[in-house]
Amino acid sequence: MSDMTTPIRLLFKSYISSICKVTDRKTIEELEQIACESWMARETRNLGGWLLRANDGITRRANSVFPLADPECGLDKALNQVIEFYNSRGILPRFQMTEISSPPALDDFLVSQGWTYGLEVNIEVSPIKTVLEKPTELQVELLSTPTGDWMDAYIIVSEHKESNPNIRKELMIRSPLNKVFAAGKIDDAIAGVGIGVVCGDWVGLFSIGTLHEYRRRHVATAVSREIAAWGLDQGATQSYLQVETRNEPANKMYSRLGFKPCYKYWYRDYHNEN
Repeated sequence: MSDMTTPIRLLFKSYISSICKVTDRKTIEELEQIACESWMARETRNLGGWLLRANDGITRRANSVFPLADPECGLDKALNQVIEFYNSRGILPRFQMTEISSPPALDDFLVSQGWTYGLEVNIEVSPIKTVLEKPTELQVELLSTPTGDWMDAYIIVSEHKESNPNIRKELMIRSPLNKVFAAGKIDDAIAGVGIGVVCGDWVGLFSIGTLHEYRRRHVATAVSREIAAWGLDQGATQSYLQVETRNEPANKMYSRLGFKPCYKYWYRDYHNEN
């Protein structure tokens, strides 16, 4: 297990000089490092330039390999170590891939080894001032920690009723970064939730969602704007979020708020047929 008091971004920096340049590499590196610090897995291990993350199987990002630079031991050996790492913890072996994944032929190699294409996600960005161009009309309460009511709403919104809410809560609060838990309210009842985490110039918007009975009442929009406004108060100027490419309603909403796609990441999942 890594020393969680050391910022995860430091685990990456020693490798950056060895990586060839690609379009927007600097932005992808920055946002992925920030996302790692904002959504910190309980356990991490370095395999050369690969970061192995494990969090009791809760969330894909926190239970996947981020391959920023070469593993330094050959792909066959590295994959065997990855599979052993996750299998020994009862977690599906998985890679989180981007266009800067290293080595460059990694995705093709994983395909040749039978790793399947998983969830695809857009990283979208916007200046905070653009997000705030239209005022928020709905009441949004900002909490420093997730309350029981907030967690109950989150579990319903995220459709994770079968998973352990305590593990999810620990994941949400583990990062030492400044964070907020937003609750959009209608008639004093929680109608939607979201999480904001500030790191430097950026505020990340996580887990934005609306309870079914309150949909089409702009709850998610209000929650997103309030988190962005909170981020501005904390010194951030830019905002980012992660949204599944297949989630058309969410992509349209974020587009109306001024968010634009920056890059994609996708997962490669291992399935042992033996």
